[in-house]
Amino acid sequence: GTQTSADNSATSTIDITPPVITLTGSSTIEIEVNTAWVDPGATVTDNIDQNLGIHYQVDGVATGNGGNDLPQSVINTATAGSHTIIYTATDSAGNIGTATRTLTVIDPVLSGDTATSTLQ
Repeated sequence: GTQTSADNSATSTIDITPPVITLTGSSTIEIEVNTAWVDPGATVTDNIDQNLGIHYQVDGVATGNGGNDLPQSVINTATAGSHTIIYTATDSAGNIGTATRTLTVIDPVLSGDTATSTLQ
């Protein structure tokens, strides 16, 4: 006779794998005060879903348009300081992938990071 398994589980699998966000460029960026800055962006891949969008938070607050506006729209580069940008993507199963970038705006006059080129 033939034996049948007591496990009649469906062949569908449960997606427990979060999307993977890969930053374009470095995860830490340093610029000088008043430097025009554009976020280099990121890409997202998922084991099942295609064309997932990325949402942005800067210093814990979603950017405009429900987190769809790019980070540079809310970062004031006229003021020295450090900003944490969190990139988030959610797949159709609700798995959340994140990546983090730190943008530090420095004031070279105050921090002494630049060499003085005064000739005597």
